Amino acid sequence: MNPLVRVIGVCLHLCACGLIVREWDPEVTHHRGDAINLLELAADLDLERTQPSNPGPTFVSHNPDLRPSVIDLVFHGIAESVSDCTFRDPVRQGPSDHIPIFTVVKRDDEIEPVTRRTIPRDSEAEQAMRTELPQKIADIQVSDLKTREDVERVAQALADAYAEAWMAHSKVS
Repeated sequence: MNPLVRVIGVCLHLCACGLIVREWDPEVTHHRGDAINLLELAADLDLERTQPSNPGPTFVSHNPDLRPSVIDLVFHGIAESVSDCTFRDPVRQGPSDHIPIFTVVKRDDEIEPVTRRTIPRDSEAEQAMRTELPQKIADIQVSDLKTREDVERVAQALADAYAEAWMAHSKVS
């Protein structure tokens, strides 16, 4: 599973305006490649479309010539349990032409606490990092940058040098 999905328990609400297709609206007889592309993109992100527990249109136009349709979609993490956690709420529609969709997202108790690393200002650790980092940067071979790969290599080496110095001298706070 995509680590971002696991950490934040992704539930994505979006309006697929103009994508009225049979993949999510059973009243439609055709489908478009855009819909398939959207579903494939969601799958690449470890997401899948969630059908509300009370299926039905999500868009009811103020224009009586247009039929109600499903254009508001919800995607959630594939591994998440979603029984009855997504529902349409026509009572709260108000003057909008979209029916609100609500999703209950369960919090993952296994999420690691967020920590930060710091180096106190004017400390010995700061001075040590200020001494070490220029040395690490000076050791990076930067001559003969002829290809994109050469530039990428140097950029990665710079990032690694900073990360190594930071991790060596900072403390969890």
